[in-house]
Amino acid sequence: MGSALVALAAAFAAYIAAVMEHRIATVAEADTYRKALRYELVLCGALLLFALDVRFDLVGRLPGPGARMLGWAARIAVAAATAALLAIAVSIAAGGLARDAGGADTAIVLGMALENGRPTRDLRFRIEAAERFAREHPGAKLILTGGNPVGGVASEAEVMRDLLVEKGVPEARILLEQEAVDTRQNFANAARMIDPRQPVAIVTSSWHMSRAVRLAREAGFADTVRVPARSDPLQYGANLMWEVVMKLDLWTQGWRARPKQRGGA
Repeated sequence: MGSALVALAAAFAAYIAAVMEHRIATVAEADTYRKALRYELVLCGALLLFALDVRFDLVGRLPGPGARMLGWAARIAVAAATAALLAIAVSIAAGGLARDAGGADTAIVLGMALENGRPTRDLRFRIEAAERFAREHPGAKLILTGGNPVGGVASEAEVMRDLLVEKGVPEARILLEQEAVDTRQNFANAARMIDPRQPVAIVTSSWHMSRAVRLAREAGFADTVRVPARSDPLQYGANLMWEVVMKLDLWTQGWRARPKQRGGA
């Protein structure tokens, strides 16, 4: 059991590193991916440390009662961190399973970084979900979001438009938001294009849906309808880890933004 856990943790760390290094080498805005990779490797290291402790009883091998007490404190901290990471990942995955009832006259289709100017499988799946929404709601408009053009190559929004037009969606039903470089900006810009008080459908990958809904509400979209797209199974683990890092980053930003308490009465 312990050996399998160590092998699984090591394989997952290698998988995360390989996926992220590929993205860093192929996307336009690579700095965010570099930063995320550092955090992801720290989290993978915590998972590997937990697995090694389970396999080799590292705490039990420490010399002296004081060292073992410190070791037990570290073991508890690592185990708690591992459980918290798994709980966050499960909540994110569960948030992408729900498909809301109700309709909307507009769908915001979220882009995803192009790799060497080409759409990833996950972005193509978002396009498939957007095309189905357009077919089921023939009067609805589609706002396609995403900038990040690479030296003359089309933006994410333009690539999505071309794919949807190929699928038979009339270009007159499509609006482009191609200035944003992240999801928060996608919704902030979309809120200036339409009335955010009206119901809006959100089309994105299942692993991205929880964060997308939260950011949509931050931008003023109070009435949202989830339209999750299917996900590339080979990339799902890496994308889920990305969302865990984004959630932890959100929490630490909130903690850093709290006003410091001053002493005295």
